[in-house]
Amino acid sequence: MLNVRRLSLFDKCKVKEIVQSNGYGNDLKYPILKEIFCNAQSFLPLRFKFLPETFVCTDGNELTGLISVRAVRGNPYVINILQLIFANNDYNTGKELINFVVEYYGRQGAKTFKVMIDDGQKDLENLFMNSCGFRCGSWENLWDLSDDIEHFIGTQTINFVQMNDGFSSDVADLINSELQPYYKPALERTPDEFRSPVIEVFNNFHENSFIKHLNRKVCAYLTIKTPDNENYILTPYKNSGYNIAYDEIISFGIKNILAHRSSKFKLYLCQKKNLKFATELEDYLNSHDYKCINTKHLLIKEFYKPVKQEYKSFVFGENALLTNR
Repeated sequence: MLNVRRLSLFDKCKVKEIVQSNGYGNDLKYPILKEIFCNAQSFLPLRFKFLPETFVCTDGNELTGLISVRAVRGNPYVINILQLIFANNDYNTGKELINFVVEYYGRQGAKTFKVMIDDGQKDLENLFMNSCGFRCGSWENLWDLSDDIEHFIGTQTINFVQMNDGFSSDVADLINSELQPYYKPALERTPDEFRSPVIEVFNNFHENSFIKHLNRKVCAYLTIKTPDNENYILTPYKNSGYNIAYDEIISFGIKNILAHRSSKFKLYLCQKKNLKFATELEDYLNSHDYKCINTKHLLIKEFYKPVKQEYKSFVFGENALLTNR
């Protein structure tokens, strides 16, 4: 019988075995180290949780899979599924783990669950959509711009400024206004998601954010992320009503990166298909013969608490005339 519980440090050897057998590598030092802190935060309300949490599925003494999740920074009622691992194509274990975290965090107040899946993983996509009730939440494309870095160095640059907490509401409004209507309200952002965290630990990415404002209004927002100071990802957002050149946005991103390093690096651009300007951006990228090297499918699920049902009582027999009035 399958059982889902929180990951324990005593699971290290079993987790290592299942991870290695599924090609996820050997280094479990940091994931296990995280769980020391995660167990401490398990007693906290959802709004205070800030670290990943991992649950395992067991069948008797055998560990058959694991799932890791993390609340979105600044919006703990949106839960990201970070990784799902199960042995020997055991999709029943996968279903058990997914449904468990949806129910577990839903009871604590979570409203939306999100997961990013590589476009080629159709079986996994079917598991989430057909077996667990997730739906399409758009796609994200990653484009390789590395061969054109020198070109952008000589291009005119737009004047972005460093993002700060004072613009959090403006940035949230910008992104929400650019969402395609179909994806609202599940993907709407909150101002707290753009404020600097009080505590930032175990973050796999270093991120810088910048804004462009005109007439006291934020009209563009740019993030620059890197996991290793070798590969950088630019993610642009802009108001469709303003004519802002993508060349100038990319040029700013490259010059900002070069201000902090001198050696060569790889440059990528993330295109979010759920935004109004996504088609315009894709036309720009195709016109420059850039290659889309990866597509991820964003799946989402809203959690709805069941409405408490009221029951009526009826008495039958000789007391009915006195009771049912």
